[in-house]
Amino acid sequence: MRVRLDYGVDGLEVDLPRERLTIIEPVFRSAVADPRAALIAALRAPLGRPPLREIVRRGQTVAISVCDITRAQPRQEMLAALFAEMPGIAAEDIT
Repeated sequence: MRVRLDYGVDGLEVDLPRERLTIIEPVFRSAVADPRAALIAALRAPLGRPPLREIVRRGQTVAISVCDITRAQPRQEMLAALFAEMPGIAAEDIT
């Protein structure tokens, strides 16, 4: 089976053996009422890790990675929540 993937500028077509294909249906979830509050709650109580505020310290440098335009994500809300949870980190120490 010939499959077109959204890859790069023009996409990529590949041949895949039909017996190796599986259809996976997405599970749709309702949007959270307050995305920023949900992000901050997750940063304050992450699974299996200490809160972000306990990990980063004044004077440290921080690198933040976000997906490119091909991935839908609420970048502004995510970055605002991250910055709110790292009050001791200076803007010049963030890349």
